[in-house]
Amino acid sequence: MQIHDLNPGIQSDGLFWTTAIPPAGVQVNLRQGVASLEATDVPITDFGTITNALSVEPSPTTPGTVSFKVVWQGVDERFTVRSRVSRRQYTGGRALLLLPV
Repeated sequence: MQIHDLNPGIQSDGLFWTTAIPPAGVQVNLRQGVASLEATDVPITDFGTITNALSVEPSPTTPGTVSFKVVWQGVDERFTVRSRVSRRQYTGGRALLLLPV
């Protein structure tokens, strides 16, 4: 039996379970193969069940906040991608490890 469905809700344009994180909360260092995502007191709602969360008029709900920091580190493969359309070149890497902090 599901007793919690925690998410930021559904926006008026239909975008759901997504919220903006301030740019200061995202850090990326491609050379070192490290990235992090951090946020404090992000507003969420406990809808209780997914059915209630997806309802046009959900009730009852309980407001809340969530704080987190996620760090990705380690690269076991680096690669280059070239766009056929724009002729631009991009460099990336496949992450080896995901560590919650």
